[in-house]
Amino acid sequence: IYRLANVLSEHSGLETMLKRLDSIPDMSSGKALLQILLKLLEYAIKLKVNRQRLIDPNLRAISSMLNKLNLLLKTEIEEQGRDQGLLSLTEKLLFIMDQLFHEASTTLSQDKYNEFSVSCEGDIEQLRLLLNYIKLPFVKTHPSIMEALIHLLPYLSFGNKEKMQTLLDYFKSYLEFDRFDLEQISSSSTTTIATTSNDNDSQLHLDCFCEICKHLDKKSVYGKEFRDYVNESNGIIDQCINYIETNSPQVKTYLGMQDQDSWKEFLNKPSLSYVLRLLTGLSYGHEQIQMKIGQSLIPILHKIEQLTTAGKVGVLAEDLLHSLTENEQVAKKIDDVRNQTRAEKKRLAQEARDRKMRELNLTKITRNKSESESSATASKIPVPNVDLTDETGHVCCICREGYKYFPNKVLAIYTFTKKIDIEPYEAKTRKTPGYATVTHFNIIHIECHTSAIKQARSRDEWESALLQNANTRCNGLLPLWGPDVAEAQFTTALARYDTNIIEATGIRETSPTLSIHDIKLLLLRFADVQSFSEDTGGGGRESNIRLVPYEMHTILYVLTTTRQIEREEKLLQNYLSRPDLLINEAFEVDGPFFLTTLSLIIMKPNDWEKNRRIFLQKLLLTAHIRSVNTPNDRTKIASKALKPFATYKTTLVFFGLINAFFVHMLNPRFDTTSTIPYNQQLAQFLRCNDAFIMEACTKILKHFEQDLLSSQTFETLFNALDLSQLSEQWIQDAINVLP
Repeated sequence: IYRLANVLSEHSGLETMLKRLDSIPDMSSGKALLQILLKLLEYAIKLKVNRQRLIDPNLRAISSMLNKLNLLLKTEIEEQGRDQGLLSLTEKLLFIMDQLFHEASTTLSQDKYNEFSVSCEGDIEQLRLLLNYIKLPFVKTHPSIMEALIHLLPYLSFGNKEKMQTLLDYFKSYLEFDRFDLEQISSSSTTTIATTSNDNDSQLHLDCFCEICKHLDKKSVYGKEFRDYVNESNGIIDQCINYIETNSPQVKTYLGMQDQDSWKEFLNKPSLSYVLRLLTGLSYGHEQIQMKIGQSLIPILHKIEQLTTAGKVGVLAEDLLHSLTENEQVAKKIDDVRNQTRAEKKRLAQEARDRKMRELNLTKITRNKSESESSATASKIPVPNVDLTDETGHVCCICREGYKYFPNKVLAIYTFTKKIDIEPYEAKTRKTPGYATVTHFNIIHIECHTSAIKQARSRDEWESALLQNANTRCNGLLPLWGPDVAEAQFTTALARYDTNIIEATGIRETSPTLSIHDIKLLLLRFADVQSFSEDTGGGGRESNIRLVPYEMHTILYVLTTTRQIEREEKLLQNYLSRPDLLINEAFEVDGPFFLTTLSLIIMKPNDWEKNRRIFLQKLLLTAHIRSVNTPNDRTKIASKALKPFATYKTTLVFFGLINAFFVHMLNPRFDTTSTIPYNQQLAQFLRCNDAFIMEACTKILKHFEQDLLSSQTFETLFNALDLSQLSEQWIQDAINVLP
């Protein structure tokens, strides 16, 4: 349908439209014309030929649009945002300009882009004007406009040092981190209206500059040029590095709780999160900045990511270290300190194991000795009278043995579960309660756990378990059904786990449905880059990605034994058979996010491959509906205009994680010609392949961090999903079908 718009570039149609755009003197008389012109331009820019024509310097299209953007914002400020129609027009105009700037920055040579930049007549003044709009109440109360302005600002500065300096000068006064810390501390003790206003202003500008740096395209020559200029001429990188070096305590050890108090003050400094975000955004794809950070900050950043009290700052430190791994030299330094920590953890774990064995009146079993050389007590434990080899799967954190030496003992994962609303967008005042689970992925024999609890009679069960769980809060033991573990033992342990959840959350009963929501919420935590250790004090991405397969297995076991598999399969079939998404479905508890998670448990990998575009489309429609409608408005879509990429990114990353489990864990292991029911195949696979599952989880996490999280455009994320044939137009076409 959009091919008809070709005619606009061939017969001076675009030139005529821009002339009519320039002729609009004010919004009182020109609103209707502007509405028509923007709608036509939205269609026009779907085609590359029109985008290329509009970035022709001779047309001065951006200059015309900037003038109208200024007029729109002035009018909206005067009317205090009462006219929702003007707000919609502003969003459309900003979207069109963003598309044109992206086209110019990714397709034009440097000389051509400089020529294009010069054609944006008066854009230094426009840049200053747009910068000043950031702090106005109207813009601050409309996140969509704020977000679009932040995307636009760096484009206006590319290719011209004076413009880049103008942009940096505006934010530089807010980058005095020590002063900001003092202001925040003083405002917490004297909360007057004036101090609160100043604090909010500083936070707003720091947030904006962090977002600008985050959205710089690391593959674009202009993104690199901007980073070069920041690095060479403005001292911002040195300022950030100096802040961390000056304020952080000395790194004495990467482990243990003994120095957490000395780090607490540093972790609570208001500027630290902004400094880490700035360094992450500016270091992506820039070797010199990566080297500069890597020279001195690796030990400090690694210490922060290890601290159980770091919370959100710990996640930011982990993200910065991830961005630095693009540089081979810096990546080696990071691997060295992490390997050092792993070795130290292993040593401490061995010491703890030996100590616990002594407490339990067991003597140490030496691997190179035969059974007859062990003590009388230890000889009661079955140890083969052959040369012993290391475990390849999971091992108990107390006795350090796994299925190889104790094949009939139940291993379990320490978990922490809390009560939560399972669907924040549910159209009810009182949301449906459920539970959310996280872990540090420490594994223990249930027998060893019970013995340890008996030894510590003065302490509560979970207070005692804290010691085995790396000082991380826990309130449950998710059992693993090993290959030779009796089903009766597993079901007893699973029943106890369900009881743990009920006791911890106060919900009436557990169910497969609530447990599927549990996985959904965990994956959304990944997609939304939230902390996993906020409630527990420990456990990060690696620990929690490993939890998913074992939660899948328990759900699959219950569905199979209670004969609910067929019902769930029909539920998915009905969902996939309906091509369109109803608006009310976006606000249902068991909606598209739940059903996509369900597919991970009961859908064959080849069926997922056939249907994954349907899942993705319905997820994106859900994200769009939720961004423009309230849960009570379920009959008609409020806006069909495609939102900025950031509106859909969490959804795309969530889908990418589900897809990654199929690609890296399930696809390579299943015979599509087998006559054995798929649920039985999957259950057997999850029981017997711990080493492969852990390796697959590592690949999934790497894909998540390197491909999904780093994507800043629809194109790059679709490429990461191996769906390069899809485009923004595909999403827009789906939105257009909504009522």
